[in-house]
Amino acid sequence: MKSKNQLKKEWHKQCREKTLFCYLCGQLILKESEISVEHVKPRSMGGQDTQENMQPAHSLCNNIRDTMPIETFRFILNKVYDGNIKKWWEDIHQAHLIRIYHHSIHKKEK
Repeated sequence: MKSKNQLKKEWHKQCREKTLFCYLCGQLILKESEISVEHVKPRSMGGQDTQENMQPAHSLCNNIRDTMPIETFRFILNKVYDGNIKKWWEDIHQAHLIRIYHHSIHKKEK
């Protein structure tokens, strides 16, 4: 049986060898640095590090989804954003920048 680290290394190697689309938003993943492991069933809910449960996703989409059901994530993308991926990405990046700024303030306060 392969270890968790071996599975992840193999998974990332396979990802580098093909064109990838984000499992969550459906858009092309352009940079290797944007790839994260999306666990279809989150590990916090008993999901395992198996090939079947590990899908490529944008790091930001994965962070936003967290443990939200995939159906809810896609509902928000399609209904709230009306499938407007550009607006979705603008808001995600803005939220990410706010999160970074928020963390940097708290680090300075400590």
